[in-house]
Amino acid sequence: MSESLPGNINYRPDVDGLRALAVLGVLVFHAFPEKLAGGFAGVDVFFVISGFLITGILLREQDQGVFSFRAFYARRIRRIFPALFCVLAAVLIFGWFVLFNDEYKTLGKHVFGGAAFIANIFYWQEIGGYWDVSSSLKPLVHLWSLGIEEQFYIFFPLLLWLAFKKKIPLLIFLCLLWIASFALNIGFYKRDAVLDFYAPFTRFWELACGSILACLFQRHQLTACPWLLKCDALLGRIFPAATLKNNEAVLRNALAIIGAGLIIVAFFSSMTSRDFPGFRALLPTLGTAFLIAAGTHSAALQGGSWINRRLLAHPLMVGIGLISYPLYLWHWPLLSFAHILNSPVTATWEWCFTRLAALGLAFVLAILTYKYIENPIRWNKQRRGLKTAALACLMAIIGLSGLAVWLKDGLPRHSSVKQIAQIEEQFIPWEEVVKRYEAIDLHTLGLNVNGERTVAIIGDSHAGSAFPAIAAYNKKNGVNTIIIHWDGGDFKLDKYQESIKRIASAVQKEKRITDVLLIYRGMIYYTGQDYDHPEDSPHAQRVKLGPVFEQYLQEQIDTLVSLGKKVWLVSENPVFRETPLSFLRKSVVLNQAGTFPTMPLAEVQEHQKPYLDMLSRLKNVTVIYSLDAFCPNGICPMFDPDGIPIYRDK
Repeated sequence: MSESLPGNINYRPDVDGLRALAVLGVLVFHAFPEKLAGGFAGVDVFFVISGFLITGILLREQDQGVFSFRAFYARRIRRIFPALFCVLAAVLIFGWFVLFNDEYKTLGKHVFGGAAFIANIFYWQEIGGYWDVSSSLKPLVHLWSLGIEEQFYIFFPLLLWLAFKKKIPLLIFLCLLWIASFALNIGFYKRDAVLDFYAPFTRFWELACGSILACLFQRHQLTACPWLLKCDALLGRIFPAATLKNNEAVLRNALAIIGAGLIIVAFFSSMTSRDFPGFRALLPTLGTAFLIAAGTHSAALQGGSWINRRLLAHPLMVGIGLISYPLYLWHWPLLSFAHILNSPVTATWEWCFTRLAALGLAFVLAILTYKYIENPIRWNKQRRGLKTAALACLMAIIGLSGLAVWLKDGLPRHSSVKQIAQIEEQFIPWEEVVKRYEAIDLHTLGLNVNGERTVAIIGDSHAGSAFPAIAAYNKKNGVNTIIIHWDGGDFKLDKYQESIKRIASAVQKEKRITDVLLIYRGMIYYTGQDYDHPEDSPHAQRVKLGPVFEQYLQEQIDTLVSLGKKVWLVSENPVFRETPLSFLRKSVVLNQAGTFPTMPLAEVQEHQKPYLDMLSRLKNVTVIYSLDAFCPNGICPMFDPDGIPIYRDK
């Protein structure tokens, strides 16, 4: 992040334009992921810019003999803390009024993680990843990137100082740092995608990329370095009349075009947690490096390439770039709380308007934060030491407040807490299921009552939700129950036969199995959409199998039948346009009265028709149509007569 004001000799407006490009990509992705599937790569653009600017400052101070660790970290505090404190405080206060206890407890943990710059470590350890649907319910999930950046700057100045002292060639040192981190990234991205995404050591290479570029600019005279002179000789053959200045202009325009192209490809590429960072992170990273290299401070070249001068340095782009940091901080809590309060499950125009309004409010808050909080604290030279100490204390206070909320289980504060607790007791989360039942292997749990028969349940999270009740029922009848369970996102279009073999192997291990019950959220696997996952949403696209799911089911059924098992399949339950959690929040926390949601059976049947038609084509299986149980008298209720939700989805 730049430490130079516009007008400073070292200030480059095109870099602020790059910031604008990065933050706009992230904003569009978070608000409308179906429109810009790779917009999250804007964070990678930020990483390179940050490495370039901060390393440039460190090298310049080292050359001038004025470098100080104390001054460096004081600048970081004055740069990062003011806006971050405002956002953390606002989120913690707002969450007090609208979140349930378990949600507020988690928010307290994330506030602490954000204030301590270890948010990425927390999200790395939590279930799911950046693309997990529950991420939309975490108002501070975007602080993972700030954690990585600040963790880099905890160690990087010291390493740089040691390199100076030991007279290690700086460019070689930075290249070795890049290689080591990139190698770890490639080593982990197929093995543990969540770790690779959130871990600092698999991301440092992106900041190091900017650092290498700063070193080339500052220490190696980028405008006269050997590779540029060789390019000049080549261009001289193509354009004999061209001067070095003209040749360099051609080269910079070529770099800018390539760089912009790489970033555009990254932004519009459909990527999932299994694809990124890995090699694909090279697209935005190298694209940003090329665009930075295409610009210049040189007056003779008038600011570098045409893209740098005319597009990135345009006043509108520069203005957005200047507020990019507070804009990044504000936008996601607003979008997340909008999702929490509305819990929309269809892409209606009202929800689109809500997201646009949230982004508009983020711009307003970012401008106010930049003008009245950031700039006065950052650039006013009066009492800088006192300001730095005060900011550190405020950040410690907000961090400790979050820690207290976390350790005190969300600080029970609503009179309705007991009511919500009673509702929660009706459901057993999968994490608790794992603790209560015997683990047979990585994917298999069981309840052995020494019966002569065993029923095996096979499926995804829907099977996990049904398992405790089925196991309890079977226990009363002296029947053992096991479940072979995994996340539905683990299906692969080209490897589903491996799943079938794994299931068959697990079934063969338990000789007493007579019946197998298949329970999947088949609607979304088959059609790629449901009320809570529009067809063009990233999650729906990630799990959509289409006709392959029908083939998978039939082959799985045939395999189980060949093993002598009776196979049953439970059809999809109703999915509502509003989640039970959203209704409870409105009626209990927000004190908004309303009747329990219902849906006509005919509407649910029409919505599920493609999936139900597919089930009717399956052979050698008995289909249990769950709508017969869930929708008595032609109506599908969300709550039972006692006000307890029939479904749980968090």
